[in-house]
Amino acid sequence: LACPNPSHIRWRIVGMGFALQYILAAITLQTKHGQDFFLALGTGAERFLSFTYVGSDFVFSRELSVTAFVAFRMLPSIVFFSAVSSLLFHLGAVQWVVNALGGLMETLMGTSA
Repeated sequence: LACPNPSHIRWRIVGMGFALQYILAAITLQTKHGQDFFLALGTGAERFLSFTYVGSDFVFSRELSVTAFVAFRMLPSIVFFSAVSSLLFHLGAVQWVVNALGGLMETLMGTSA
C-alpha cells in the first residue's frame, strides 16, 4: 500500500505468505495435534527457563530472588537464554533450522534465494 511502485509487488508471493500463516494458525488452533505440539513446546520452554530460577535462588538466595524479581529472576533468564542461543549458533543448530524453514518456504512460495 505504501510502495511507490505497486505494480512490482508479486501478489502470488504475498498471498502464499498469508496462506502459510493461515494454515499454521488453523493447525495450531483447531487440531488436537497442533494444540498438543504447542502445549509441549511451551511446557518445554517453561521447564528450560525454570533452570534459571534454581540458579538464581542458589546464587542470590530465594528471598532476594522473590523480592527483587526483575533484577534477580528476569535478567538471569535473559542472560541464560542468550548464552544458550549463542551456543546453538556456534554449533550450527540455528543455521540449520533457518535453512530448513527457509528452504520449505522457498519451495512452497516459489521464490529463489
